[in-house]
Amino acid sequence: MVRANNINNNNTHLEYEAFGSPRNPAIFLIMGLSTQMLAWNVDFCSSLATKGNLYVVRFDNRDIGLSSYYDHLGAPNLLRSILKKTFCFCCGPPSSPYSLSDMADDVFGLMDHLSISKAHLAGASMGGMIAQTCAIDRPERVLSLCSIMSTTGQSFLPRADSSLLGVIFAKPKKGSTREETAENLHKHFHKILKALMHPVPPEDTLAQYIETTVKRSYHPEGGARQLAAILNQVDRRPELGKLKMPCLVVHGRGDRLVKWQHGTATAKAIGQRCNTLFIDFMGHSLPRQHFGVIVDAIVANVARAKDVDADVDADADADAVGVDDLHVKMD
Repeated sequence: MVRANNINNNNTHLEYEAFGSPRNPAIFLIMGLSTQMLAWNVDFCSSLATKGNLYVVRFDNRDIGLSSYYDHLGAPNLLRSILKKTFCFCCGPPSSPYSLSDMADDVFGLMDHLSISKAHLAGASMGGMIAQTCAIDRPERVLSLCSIMSTTGQSFLPRADSSLLGVIFAKPKKGSTREETAENLHKHFHKILKALMHPVPPEDTLAQYIETTVKRSYHPEGGARQLAAILNQVDRRPELGKLKMPCLVVHGRGDRLVKWQHGTATAKAIGQRCNTLFIDFMGHSLPRQHFGVIVDAIVANVARAKDVDADVDADADADAVGVDDLHVKMD
């Protein structure tokens, strides 16, 4: 893994790792809320690089993992933000220490650091929101867009299961010793991931992932600021409808956090230039069982971009299909 220093000349550094040849077209993988780049599994990244002949870049967003922390901006008042987002949505979005557009600028800054003028983007959850924002803010730099288990920023879509939110927002218990605190933290993440994931990976795999990520970085303050950025987001539907690059929406029908209707809404907002992949029983995660079909869908979306000139309306692309293209059923 490598550190990119002074992104956008603002003293931000981003930790990243690349797979494949830098001579190939690049695709940047953007991860979600409070989640390190390790959630983009190495096998997933390697498969994407090999099947798509791509230069795959995964990285830690700001305020997570080994990238820059923004502790100097302080802690947001999340309760106030949630109340305003829920009950006072006509008053505009709540304030936040930084925005999804700022996080999108980080992506472009990393592209500049790597001397990449244009790239394909794939984002999961909050990462999908960031990828959408990148495509809206600087469409000339985005070759294709893949939005995974994400949303449009609009109100009145189905909300996350309340029981799941209770698990996610619970605080880990403090122990009387360092060892007990570490054990409680492990149990805390184990409970969250089991609630989010479907299918749930084997216990040893899950335990190893938790141990690796917590040992690498644990920074809940950064997650709070990222959540504030999500709450600050605007409804992107009008701008999504103007996108001209090939787009793909991937969503699990078993997602209890960002429900599958959010994926449908995203595809509908983008319109005819958007393909979709809905997977039965897949939760809010990227299960190994589905690596193949997801990678293949991303590679196909990337291939659609090769023959599309940036100045030509994508509606003229004869390969563009509607929003009900592929539905994977799993027993």
